[in-house]
Amino acid sequence: MKKGVPLIVSTLFLASCSPRPAYQEVISTFQDNRPTFTMIASLACDIGKRSQQATYQVTGKTPKEEELLALAQTVDIDAITVVRESERCRLSMPVWEATDDTVWTRYAYRYNVKLPHPYLQEQHAYQQITSSVSQKQPSSMGFDMKLSSKWFFSFKASHVNP
Repeated sequence: MKKGVPLIVSTLFLASCSPRPAYQEVISTFQDNRPTFTMIASLACDIGKRSQQATYQVTGKTPKEEELLALAQTVDIDAITVVRESERCRLSMPVWEATDDTVWTRYAYRYNVKLPHPYLQEQHAYQQITSSVSQKQPSSMGFDMKLSSKWFFSFKASHVNP
């Protein structure tokens, strides 16, 4: 477990220091690298199934996990969480994360989202969401933009002190 903690901390640090990508950049990365995302899902779900845990953080502690993380890094992903429900595998892979005085924000690629919150262009502009959340109207907001039949670009914003 000690090996995974520095990876998670460094991922959060790097994500918070990097500039926020535009929605279109996240979408284009997926579209340009769809076979890579398919391979990531296959490897991550296999690792999660073998772990026998309901929620599993891929940390690189085995050669197969190292291979998966190396593949994920080719599309700027440094962390993968696998969630198993029955025989269904769900993935969450942060792309960018930041916190200011009032709002925590996160972009992620997610696979097999259970109950997606549809993306509505007229309501889900970044500034519009963060402004509403900073005023706690509502205190949390986000969306899951469908990229393919199983993949989503997810954005979540939450008030730091709900």
